[in-house]
Amino acid sequence: MKLIKTITLMALCVLAVGSCMTDEDYKQRGFIVGQPYDNVKNINESYHYANQTTDTLMFVAYNNWNLTSITNNDWVTIGDGTTTSGKGPASYLMVVNFKKNETGSYRKGIFKLNDAEEPDKAYSTFSFYQFATRTDGSLGSSPLVKSITGSDSSSISISYDDHDRPTAISMKDGAMKRDISFTYDRPSSSSYDRVTAKQERYEYTFRDTTYATGLLSTEGYYKPSVVMDINIKTYMPYLLGILQNAGSGTLTKTVRGQSTTTTVQAMSAYQRMVGANNNYVNFEEAFAFFDECGPIYNRQQLYVRKDSKFEPDNLILADTIIFDKYTPDGNTASTTYRITYSDDDNGTTNIDANQLLYGVGQCNPYALLGFMRLARFSKRIATASSNKGNITMSAELNSNKSINTLTIDNNGKTTTYTFSY
Repeated sequence: MKLIKTITLMALCVLAVGSCMTDEDYKQRGFIVGQPYDNVKNINESYHYANQTTDTLMFVAYNNWNLTSITNNDWVTIGDGTTTSGKGPASYLMVVNFKKNETGSYRKGIFKLNDAEEPDKAYSTFSFYQFATRTDGSLGSSPLVKSITGSDSSSISISYDDHDRPTAISMKDGAMKRDISFTYDRPSSSSYDRVTAKQERYEYTFRDTTYATGLLSTEGYYKPSVVMDINIKTYMPYLLGILQNAGSGTLTKTVRGQSTTTTVQAMSAYQRMVGANNNYVNFEEAFAFFDECGPIYNRQQLYVRKDSKFEPDNLILADTIIFDKYTPDGNTASTTYRITYSDDDNGTTNIDANQLLYGVGQCNPYALLGFMRLARFSKRIATASSNKGNITMSAELNSNKSINTLTIDNNGKTTTYTFSY
């Protein structure tokens, strides 16, 4: 616990007034809670995903005070866990720690500050929410996939930090090799957490040309949905909307031993879709997301089912996916799929298994890892039907409902992926 007597009471008054008191007692009793605080709802609450484990409690007490739990808050530790009272008038700043939420359900911890002498006249409540799902959309109880091995010799390996966030992914499929590392921080100039993705290698072959990129960096910020260009009714407290270019890289093209090098950029992001009269369509109806790296550009257009909720613990389903593949020669191939789903929860394995529908070589790594959270379907795909035929997806599950093997049958060509944790 940190006691701050240098902060004036008036300085915190502008943050939030979260106390109950009579007019005659205003100057000597009551509380001003500055954190947790939700600027959208204007209440003393904060919201966290299952793998987010820290927050701050900041308040002013006009008089001596007591702190009590209203709910079962054994997953929340305020300060050193032993502080239940203090003296006033004074300002307090305490670190709040949470356990990871591995219960499979969302939870809410409610606390109450009471004036030590007049607890019924002056008090304030505050709450911490922790969702059942992680920032990537998977359940907090789901195991972390370390590697995926395909029967076609393709492979994916992933590593993580202590907060269950990916720190690196390596993908291989024939001549395609792609390596990306991730770091997380909050710049001093920002109020939002940042992820930086460094693509250290991307090699692939198209026809008789080999392509290889040098280091390419992108970055994005986790922001509340209400401050982003994303039109959804449900408030999401932390959402990554774009990984945009943070510095140009190089692309080397080699044809029959002759190489040329050019400058390229990379980006991965959501994309609003245009409807009638050139008006933007609401995300709750349709949206797209894409992965662009130099001359390679893959996009998925999602037409959302009406029963989708767009809530932190209730993700979406789409009736239709249009997969657009842009090739280095400037051509575009688009395939429209009608989608049906199995009963399997797509959150019981931490990666988005539906992204393997197109194979490792066409897989969007950022969507696979859950950075494109809004595009993660709540169920695993069963069939994707198009005028080119059908793709089916089936899984054998472990006892904890995570994926053991995932089999993709693309018009008779079968690939089985084995998951290791």
